[in-house]
Amino acid sequence: MQPSCLCNGYITATVILIRAGIEWQRICFTKLITLFRRKSDYSTEMPLSKYLLIVAAAGMTGTTIMTAFMFIMSAITHRQLNVIKVLGSMLTFKATRVGTVSHDPVAVVTGLVVHYLVGLLFTRVYIWLWSHNIVSTDVISTVFLGFLTGLAGAIVWTVFFALHPRPVKVPLKIYLICILVGHIFFAAGVRVTLSAVAKTEWKEWKNPTVV
Repeated sequence: MQPSCLCNGYITATVILIRAGIEWQRICFTKLITLFRRKSDYSTEMPLSKYLLIVAAAGMTGTTIMTAFMFIMSAITHRQLNVIKVLGSMLTFKATRVGTVSHDPVAVVTGLVVHYLVGLLFTRVYIWLWSHNIVSTDVISTVFLGFLTGLAGAIVWTVFFALHPRPVKVPLKIYLICILVGHIFFAAGVRVTLSAVAKTEWKEWKNPTVV
C-alpha cells in the first residue's frame, strides 16, 4: 500500500471518528440538559445558562490544572510531555519528520481546542455519575474516578501513537504515566470547582428525581 493511500485512509477514518464523537457529545449534552433542567428534591430549577457556566468553569479549571501538571513534568524530566502540542501536531499531521512537535499556530490551536473540549466532555460525564450517585463525591472516589479516566486516556493515546503514520516521538512510558496522574489532578480540579461554584445546587445535583 502506498504511503499516500495509507495517509488518506487515516485522515478519512479520523474525520469519521471526529464526526461520530461530535454527534455522541450532542446526544449526551441534550440528555444532561434535560436532566438538570428538571426539578430536584428541593423543588428548584437550574437555568440552562447557569448550568453551562458551571460545567465550563469546572471543566476548564480541571483541564488547566492537568495541563499545568504536564508542563511541570516536562520541565522536570526535560522530555516532550506538552500534551497540547503533541495532540495538535498529530491531529494536523504537522509533526516533523524526525518526530518533534510542530510550533505552527494551526497545530497549537487545534491541540488546545480539542484538549479543552475533551475536558468539558469528561466534566459532563463526571456530573452525570455524581448526580446519579453512581460514584461518591468523597476524596477517594474522586481520585479513583480520575484514575479510571486517566487509564482510558492512556489506552487511547497508546492506540493513537501506534496507528498514526507520523507520530510525535515521546518517552511513551513517562508520557502515559503523566497522562494517568494528570487525570487524577483533573478530577480533583473539577470536583473542587463544582463544590465551590455550585454551592446549594450541588445538593440538588446529588439528589435528582430522574433515574
